[in-house]
Amino acid sequence: MSNPSGCNSPTNQNRSIQAEDYQLRTLQVVDLASQLATEAFEHQHLDEPLQSFVDALLEHPLQHLSLKPLSAVLSAPGWEIDEWENQRDHEYEVLLANSHQAQSMGFHGSGVQFGTPVRTYFSPTSFQSSWGYMRTVWIYSNSMEDAWQQGLLWATEIHNKDLIKAGFSAEAKVHE
Repeated sequence: MSNPSGCNSPTNQNRSIQAEDYQLRTLQVVDLASQLATEAFEHQHLDEPLQSFVDALLEHPLQHLSLKPLSAVLSAPGWEIDEWENQRDHEYEVLLANSHQAQSMGFHGSGVQFGTPVRTYFSPTSFQSSWGYMRTVWIYSNSMEDAWQQGLLWATEIHNKDLIKAGFSAEAKVHE
Protein backbone atom coordinates (compact mmCIF):
# COMPACT_ATOMS: atom_id res chain seq x y z
CA MET A 1 0.00 0.00 0.00
CA SER A 2 1.37 3.44 -0.89
CA ASN A 3 1.94 6.15 1.68
CA PRO A 4 -0.72 8.85 1.04
CA SER A 5 1.20 11.54 2.86
CA GLY A 6 4.16 11.26 0.49
CA CYS A 7 6.54 11.50 3.45
CA ASN A 8 8.80 8.81 2.11
CA SER A 9 9.01 10.08 -1.45
CA PRO A 10 12.50 10.27 -2.96
CA THR A 11 12.16 14.04 -3.31
CA ASN A 12 11.37 14.52 0.38
CA GLN A 13 14.14 12.12 1.41
CA ASN A 14 16.63 14.01 -0.78
CA ARG A 15 15.48 17.32 0.65
CA SER A 16 15.97 15.97 4.17
CA ILE A 17 19.51 14.85 3.37
CA GLN A 18 20.28 18.15 1.63
CA ALA A 19 18.87 20.13 4.57
CA GLU A 20 21.37 18.43 6.85
CA ASP A 21 24.29 18.64 4.42
CA TYR A 22 23.76 22.31 3.54
CA GLN A 23 22.36 23.38 6.91
CA LEU A 24 19.26 24.83 5.25
CA ARG A 25 15.86 25.27 6.85
CA THR A 26 12.55 26.35 5.40
CA LEU A 27 11.34 28.94 7.90
CA GLN A 28 8.13 30.39 6.41
CA VAL A 29 6.01 29.92 3.29
CA VAL A 30 3.57 32.40 1.75
CA ASP A 31 1.22 30.90 -0.83
CA LEU A 32 0.79 33.97 -3.00
CA ALA A 33 -2.06 32.45 -5.02
CA SER A 34 -4.26 32.13 -1.95
CA GLN A 35 -3.10 35.43 -0.43
CA LEU A 36 -3.92 37.41 -3.58
CA ALA A 37 -7.19 35.55 -4.26
CA THR A 38 -8.49 36.19 -0.74
CA GLU A 39 -7.46 39.86 -0.78
CA ALA A 40 -4.96 39.51 2.06
CA PHE A 41 -3.13 42.54 0.70
CA GLU A 42 -6.20 44.71 1.25
CA HIS A 43 -5.54 45.07 4.97
CA GLN A 44 -3.26 47.68 6.46
CA HIS A 45 -2.03 45.22 9.10
CA LEU A 46 -0.85 42.02 7.46
CA ASP A 47 -0.51 38.76 9.33
CA GLU A 48 2.80 36.96 9.57
CA PRO A 49 4.42 35.54 7.50
CA LEU A 50 2.89 37.77 4.80
CA GLN A 51 4.17 40.89 6.59
CA SER A 52 7.73 39.53 6.58
CA PHE A 53 7.44 38.66 2.88
CA VAL A 54 6.16 42.18 2.04
CA ASP A 55 9.04 43.69 3.99
CA ALA A 56 11.45 41.62 1.86
CA LEU A 57 9.75 42.88 -1.31
CA LEU A 58 10.36 46.46 -0.19
CA GLU A 59 14.07 45.90 0.59
CA HIS A 60 15.15 46.56 -2.99
CA PRO A 61 18.94 46.51 -2.72
CA LEU A 62 19.02 43.49 -0.41
CA GLN A 63 16.41 41.22 -1.93
CA HIS A 64 17.05 37.90 -3.67
CA LEU A 65 16.98 38.10 -7.48
CA SER A 66 13.87 35.87 -7.62
CA LEU A 67 11.86 38.62 -5.87
CA LYS A 68 12.67 41.37 -8.38
CA PRO A 69 9.92 40.67 -11.00
CA LEU A 70 7.18 40.48 -8.36
CA SER A 71 8.60 43.47 -6.52
CA ALA A 72 8.61 45.49 -9.77
CA VAL A 73 4.89 44.84 -10.28
CA LEU A 74 3.91 45.45 -6.67
CA SER A 75 6.02 48.59 -6.28
CA ALA A 76 5.22 50.15 -9.69
CA PRO A 77 4.71 53.89 -9.25
CA GLY A 78 1.12 54.64 -8.48
CA TRP A 79 0.97 58.25 -7.42
CA GLU A 80 3.17 60.97 -6.06
CA ILE A 81 4.18 60.80 -2.44
CA ASP A 82 2.51 63.38 -0.20
CA GLU A 83 4.91 65.70 1.59
CA TRP A 84 3.63 64.54 5.00
CA GLU A 85 3.92 60.85 4.07
CA ASN A 86 6.87 58.69 5.03
CA GLN A 87 8.62 56.96 2.06
CA ARG A 88 8.23 53.44 3.49
CA ASP A 89 4.50 53.97 4.20
CA HIS A 90 4.00 55.27 0.66
CA GLU A 91 5.77 52.25 -0.87
CA TYR A 92 3.61 49.98 1.27
CA GLU A 93 0.35 51.65 0.12
CA VAL A 94 1.42 51.39 -3.53
CA LEU A 95 2.30 47.71 -3.03
CA LEU A 96 -1.15 47.01 -1.57
CA ALA A 97 -2.86 48.84 -4.42
CA ASN A 98 -0.88 46.90 -7.05
CA SER A 99 -1.68 43.45 -5.63
CA HIS A 100 -4.61 42.95 -8.05
CA GLN A 101 -2.27 43.47 -10.99
CA ALA A 102 0.14 40.86 -9.61
CA GLN A 103 -2.70 38.35 -9.46
CA SER A 104 -3.85 39.07 -13.02
CA MET A 105 -0.25 38.77 -14.25
CA GLY A 106 -0.02 35.23 -12.89
CA PHE A 107 2.10 35.59 -9.76
CA HIS A 108 0.62 32.48 -8.17
CA GLY A 109 3.78 30.94 -6.75
CA SER A 110 5.12 31.03 -3.23
CA GLY A 111 7.45 33.16 -1.20
CA VAL A 112 9.69 30.86 0.83
CA GLN A 113 11.95 32.09 3.61
CA PHE A 114 15.08 30.02 4.18
CA GLY A 115 17.64 30.22 6.93
CA THR A 116 21.17 28.92 7.36
CA PRO A 117 23.49 29.36 10.33
CA VAL A 118 26.47 31.65 10.16
CA ARG A 119 29.61 29.53 10.02
CA THR A 120 32.88 30.27 11.78
CA TYR A 121 35.57 28.40 9.84
CA PHE A 122 38.74 27.04 11.45
CA SER A 123 39.98 25.47 8.18
CA PRO A 124 38.45 24.96 4.73
CA THR A 125 36.69 21.84 6.03
CA SER A 126 36.18 22.61 9.73
CA PHE A 127 33.62 25.06 11.08
CA GLN A 128 31.35 25.84 13.99
CA SER A 129 27.74 26.98 13.62
CA SER A 130 24.54 27.37 15.60
CA TRP A 131 20.92 27.82 14.60
CA GLY A 132 20.73 30.63 17.15
CA TYR A 133 22.72 32.90 14.79
CA MET A 134 21.60 32.64 11.18
CA ARG A 135 21.07 34.49 7.96
CA THR A 136 17.72 34.44 6.18
CA VAL A 137 16.42 35.09 2.68
CA TRP A 138 13.02 35.18 0.96
CA ILE A 139 12.83 33.47 -2.45
CA TYR A 140 9.89 33.57 -4.88
CA SER A 141 9.18 30.57 -7.09
CA ASN A 142 6.33 28.79 -8.85
CA SER A 143 7.22 25.49 -7.17
CA MET A 144 8.61 24.36 -3.85
CA GLU A 145 11.15 22.18 -5.65
CA ASP A 146 12.54 25.17 -7.53
CA ALA A 147 12.49 27.31 -4.38
CA TRP A 148 14.43 24.58 -2.58
CA GLN A 149 17.07 24.45 -5.33
CA GLN A 150 17.44 28.24 -5.20
CA GLY A 151 17.72 27.96 -1.41
CA LEU A 152 20.55 25.42 -1.76
CA LEU A 153 22.42 27.77 -4.09
CA TRP A 154 21.90 30.66 -1.68
CA ALA A 155 23.14 28.61 1.30
CA THR A 156 26.23 27.56 -0.67
CA GLU A 157 26.98 31.22 -1.53
CA ILE A 158 26.55 32.24 2.11
CA HIS A 159 28.82 29.46 3.36
CA ASN A 160 31.45 30.38 0.76
CA LYS A 161 31.30 34.02 1.91
CA ASP A 162 31.82 32.87 5.51
CA LEU A 163 34.77 30.74 4.36
CA ILE A 164 36.36 33.67 2.50
CA LYS A 165 35.70 35.99 5.46
CA ALA A 166 37.71 33.54 7.60
CA GLY A 167 40.63 33.88 5.17
CA PHE A 168 40.22 30.61 3.29
CA SER A 169 39.68 30.05 -0.42
CA ALA A 170 36.26 28.73 -1.46
CA GLU A 171 38.00 26.56 -4.08
CA ALA A 172 39.95 24.75 -1.35
CA LYS A 173 36.75 23.69 0.36
CA VAL A 174 35.67 20.10 0.02
CA HIS A 175 31.88 19.56 0.14
CA GLU A 176 30.85 18.82 3.71
